[in-house]
Amino acid sequence: MPEPALDELVNQLDEKLAELREQARLQQRGGQRIRARGAGVQDRRTTAERVLATVLYLRKLGTRGLLA
Repeated sequence: MPEPALDELVNQLDEKLAELREQARLQQRGGQRIRARGAGVQDRRTTAERVLATVLYLRKLGTRGLLA
């Protein structure tokens, strides 16, 4: 996958993934957030790293353990 195509894919997915993640957390909490946005533990992987790992895994270029 060419780098520009990967960048475009990440840009398309980044906002939607953040929205889905927030919806799941809202449901898990059972209400609105108490802490300010950005407080707490930060994600270890960027969206670009997650997308790249997914693409590599789906193309069978690495196992989950290797990509972790």
